[in-house]
This record gives sequence, structure tokens and C-alpha cells, in this order.
Amino acid sequence: MMSEPDGAFLKLRIPRPDLVRWLDASPARASAWVDWRGIGGQWYFDAGPQELRSVSMMQLVRTMRECDAILARSGTNRQALRGILDAAEAPELRHAAYDPATQDFIAGTLTYSENLNDFIVFLTMARGAAAFLAPDGHGIAVIHNYLWGDEDEQVTQAALRLGPGNSSGFMDEAEGRSAGGAFQVLADQMLDQARPPADELDALR
Repeated sequence: MMSEPDGAFLKLRIPRPDLVRWLDASPARASAWVDWRGIGGQWYFDAGPQELRSVSMMQLVRTMRECDAILARSGTNRQALRGILDAAEAPELRHAAYDPATQDFIAGTLTYSENLNDFIVFLTMARGAAAFLAPDGHGIAVIHNYLWGDEDEQVTQAALRLGPGNSSGFMDEAEGRSAGGAFQVLADQMLDQARPPADELDALR
């Protein structure tokens, strides 16, 4: 069966020095949060397919530990984000750029993964950025299908609100349904090759 990976994007409103500090810091750990059932959906666990919202705490802890082990392989958020960008199936399907005029950092790929652990790894990395936001800083992280199926199949799997300041949480279902639209214009430009691929991650020092 052909893989149909969801996209993963984050956007941070953050001064460049604070962004660089986050990129060079160690990634957060998934076990720092216990609300991962907010991702929802049905996934395959040891006991077979289960709805994430009803999975046992024991299974959730096991999953968080697996994700912590993955995150620990990256010494910095820059390395972790590089791994996510490199999941793109082609260079034009990934993006990482900082706009000094708006202080917006946007990064992600249209073809990330279909795997729950990968989703938690990405969202954990994004949540860790909240500790580097100013009191009025904010951001968003989204797992969304931008490519596959009909329009009604191109849905948001998970959406996180970051900020203000050092806080984060899953959006409710109604808000989450429209969260993928935050990156739709960028996704369309990437697919239409209306802009050259941008990958400024290594240059942000």
C-alpha cells in the first residue's frame, strides 16, 4: 500500500536570538506532558488497534517513553528539526525560513509521517519552544493532510496552540479543524513551485 504521510508545520512568533537559543537547546521530552490523547484517532498498539482517547495510561506511558528515546538521539532542537525536514520526499516539499520583519519562523514538510510516535516527537519538539517565547509570544504546530484524497479527506490530525509565553495545549475539535489553513497558502505555493525551496535552518545562528 502506498504511503500517504501527513504534513507537519510549526510557526513561532519569536525574536531571532530566542529562536537560536531554542534551536541550540536540548529537545523537550514527551513525558513532560500527559495530554497526548488529544491527538485522537485510532492507532495500532500492542493490544491491537485502539482509539488513542481511550488507551490505558500504561500504554500511553510506554508510548511516551518510546518517543523520549527518539528525542534523546538529537542533541539539539536544530538536529531534531533537521530530521523532520529531511523526512520530506523531495526538497521542494520542505520549508524552513525566518522573517525578520514579522519575527515569524515557519518550518515543516508536506510529507512527514503516518506514525503516532513521529507525530508526538514533532509536537514535543514544538512544545519545547514555548519555554523560549516572550510573554506575548505565540505559535502553532499542526499535523495535516495537505496532499492526499479529496478535500474532505484533507483534515487536521492534531493542532497545538503555543503561548502566550511558556504554555501549550491541544486545540479543541472545532478550532483544530481549521488549523491546517494556517499553512495552506504556503503549501499551495510549495506544490505549485511558486517559490524556490527555502531551508534556512543551518544558517540561523
